[in-house]
Amino acid sequence: MQKIHLMIALSAATMSLSPFALADAAKPAAAPLATTAKQNANKAEKAIHAMLDQWHIDAARADRAYFDKMTGNAVFIGTDPDERWTRAEFIKWSEPFFQRGKAWTFHVRERHLKPDLSGKWAWFDEQLDTDLGLCQASGVVVLTAQGWKIDHYQLSISVKNELIEPLKKLTADLPATKKTP
Repeated sequence: MQKIHLMIALSAATMSLSPFALADAAKPAAAPLATTAKQNANKAEKAIHAMLDQWHIDAARADRAYFDKMTGNAVFIGTDPDERWTRAEFIKWSEPFFQRGKAWTFHVRERHLKPDLSGKWAWFDEQLDTDLGLCQASGVVVLTAQGWKIDHYQLSISVKNELIEPLKKLTADLPATKKTP
């Protein structure tokens, strides 16, 4: 009989609310992890769009901050078959454009971002009105200690499918590009 009374007493004690339990009950519940992740993704997407928009503005103004938006080991692939540059090579190639005070002007028509689940990098593609006409580009941005930076960018001139055959004739005799060792 004594065991039953002790069990009832212990049950009653665990059911009573301590001041600590009351204080915890008054606190708002923590945001669900999914909501926090979504908020972080939205914040990252805004930051990436802002950085890419400013990158294009920097080029149009020939502002050397353009190159600061690229990682140290970034690659830029241009529209010409020989245009695959490291960041350092791209800076050297671009120098005459930046010296004249205007490099190139890209206006974004449309851009899509696809962040990776870790939140440390993202793919993007964009359609652009440029000095070369309609272009498309794709790239990868990475989160660094200094913010989002471009690690890879590839630019191409857009060509309608019905123009491919005449274009193939124009480009059939292009020499081979640099060979990879």
